[in-house]
Amino acid sequence: RDTDRSRGLGDVYKRQYEIGASKPDEEFYKRVIDDTKVNPAESLFLDDKTENIDGARQAGFQVCQVCPEDNLREKLFPFSNGISI
Repeated sequence: RDTDRSRGLGDVYKRQYEIGASKPDEEFYKRVIDDTKVNPAESLFLDDKTENIDGARQAGFQVCQVCPEDNLREKLFPFSNGISI
């Protein structure tokens, strides 16, 4: 099974065990950047835990904290740049 799974907008989805490091450890974010070749400033990191959001922000990612009860369309709209989500 491919570890990179397209999520519709060119996004890459990675699981912690695939990275070999855990959030919010700085090494996790470095490995995501290295493995995926993403520019964190042009990437959106989603998580429900504040410490993980803080780690991603420190690594240069745009961030959005989400919880299961959130309306994702409303939460993601500020990041959509006019793209229908």
